[in-house]
Amino acid sequence: MAVVPGDRSLSARSVAASFGALAWFAVSLRLYVRLKLVKCFGWDDGLMVLALVFYTVFCACMITASHYGTGKHEANLTHEAIVIALRLWWLCEVFYALASVALKASICLFLLRITVRKFHTWLLYSVMTVTCFTGLVFMLVLLLQCHPVSFFWNKDQEGHCVKWSVIIAMSWLWSIFAGMCDFTVGILPIFLVKDLQMDIRTKCAVVGILGVACIASSAVIIRMPMLHTFSDPDFLWATTDIALWSNIEVGLGIFAGSLAALRPLLRAIHQKGRHYLSEQYANTSRSTDLNKSFKRMPSEQSGNLSRKFGVEDGGVTLTTVHSMGVYLADPSENGSDTALNQLPRIKDLSREYRVQKTFEVTTSVSGGNV
Repeated sequence: MAVVPGDRSLSARSVAASFGALAWFAVSLRLYVRLKLVKCFGWDDGLMVLALVFYTVFCACMITASHYGTGKHEANLTHEAIVIALRLWWLCEVFYALASVALKASICLFLLRITVRKFHTWLLYSVMTVTCFTGLVFMLVLLLQCHPVSFFWNKDQEGHCVKWSVIIAMSWLWSIFAGMCDFTVGILPIFLVKDLQMDIRTKCAVVGILGVACIASSAVIIRMPMLHTFSDPDFLWATTDIALWSNIEVGLGIFAGSLAALRPLLRAIHQKGRHYLSEQYANTSRSTDLNKSFKRMPSEQSGNLSRKFGVEDGGVTLTTVHSMGVYLADPSENGSDTALNQLPRIKDLSREYRVQKTFEVTTSVSGGNV
């Protein structure tokens, strides 16, 4: 049997492993924020975890399928390898659809947390409903495209599948609605945060993070011209690009959707950093003031104190210690995720406080010991 050159299985493994790890990292941070910092686990968080579970199965199937045949020419594979690879490809289709639906519902619910206008609320509910309905229909078509189901990967039995034109049409329909949903949740935050009590940097950060959803929608657009490869006889090789961009789409979406919920973590890190710097400043100031106090102690004042307390000259030292700190506050504390900061707030961020303490230090000699 002649070997057909070409092997893209490594690309499939690399993309699935990389974006899978990225998604796990982002969702892990999100769970830490929701469960540890703010202790507020919502429906959007639950759906994001569900999307991660589905996406993890998708990545696992894609990596395993690449070992058997995904990204390779079927002419170079054994019949057994083709059967296993097609079965895993079918699982990838199903779990891709499930992960996409859960992801888009999660992002829409997250945006509903900061929505204040009825039009925006109506728009988000409409987009979420239409997208989820289309996604579930798409998943059912993929799940039941062959009868029996196993006929998709094993043609050594009686059965039939729907025409590839139906699968391609449904893929186009799903891609259109998925792209519309991604662009909506990527652009809508600009209008949502403009009236919120956030500083300009925080608003830009929120908009920028959610804008990554637009990049995810770009993956959908890039994938569209490749949908015709579903009908290619060399299926496992021809559909490699569809598998790659589908994985990137969901992975980027989970990453962006989870980053948008990490504001409390960034706030906590920022405050701890400022607290550390203020402590360092206070310690430096205290040390400097102590040295100055001892150096500037007048000799006659020291003598008067010595006579006053009945000790030898130099046995009494009068010193003053100064300590300076700053109030820590977050000007954007009234942000969308509210209740997310458990630390006290003081509005005036620039206000400083100074503590001054004057005390006397006495020494005495007893039994030859100081």
